[in-house]
Amino acid sequence: HGGRRLPAKIDRARLDGAVLRGANLRSARLTAATFAGADLRGADLSGAQLRRANFAGAAIEGARFDGADIAEVVGLV
Repeated sequence: HGGRRLPAKIDRARLDGAVLRGANLRSARLTAATFAGADLRGADLSGAQLRRANFAGAAIEGARFDGADIAEVVGLV
């Protein structure tokens, strides 16, 4: 289409257990979202707003967080 893509704004999203393997979530606004137990392997979250998000028990191998706001995030360590 060649249309302009705008970043998704899904603050406080409940994505517990979601299968988001390889998903393109670049620059998405996911403030305070929950990804507990989600499959984010290989997902691209570069530049995403993830402040206060919960990744407890999430599979994040190979996920990219370059330039993402990960202040106060739970479960990424």
